Amino acid sequence: MRRNLSARALRAIAIASAVSLAATATAYARFGSSYDHICDSSVYAQCIAPDAYETVSINIGGSYTTQVRWVMANYTSVAPPVQMVEFYPFPPNYSDVLVGSTTSPTQALAWTQCDTAATYGGSDASHTRWCTPQRFYYNLTYESTYFATDNAKRYLACHEMGHTVGLRHPLSSEPQATCMLSATITPKYVPTYTTTSTTERSQIASHY
Repeated sequence: MRRNLSARALRAIAIASAVSLAATATAYARFGSSYDHICDSSVYAQCIAPDAYETVSINIGGSYTTQVRWVMANYTSVAPPVQMVEFYPFPPNYSDVLVGSTTSPTQALAWTQCDTAATYGGSDASHTRWCTPQRFYYNLTYESTYFATDNAKRYLACHEMGHTVGLRHPLSSEPQATCMLSATITPKYVPTYTTTSTTERSQIASHY
């Protein structure tokens, strides 16, 4: 990760590298926002990213940080043209994604949502709805029982970072070997996948 550049320099690169999203409907119904899944109405809803250069601030330590960085590199190298770059130190207040933790009684292991002071753009009708920054929370309530291993943390990071660029949970007719499969509290189930599917990578490429 390029953490030796200033936040100002990284943002300048981001602006210069940004690829505007076309305001056209996607061929993939399970990608991005829609009328029945508006990105700012639910913590479980997805906005797409505002451009193809995503800046991420990480405010969580240990192997969480390691696994988030691994997933960022994976999205950049395996599912281009999305490029994820870490801002350091945390937090520049204009990052696209803010990664942190919370302790919440809600039955969710992790989630993404638009920040309370987020900026919005795009359209639900054309599946180009976006917000920035988005917040990615690990729910430490379930830390010891559901994601005590690095692989589980990596799955969750892959899943939630996928949501920040617009990926949604796959339909039963779509490829299931993907980190975008949902984990469940009851019955206890945490998928073992730590990467996206070829179909999802093509969905990303069609948008960015």
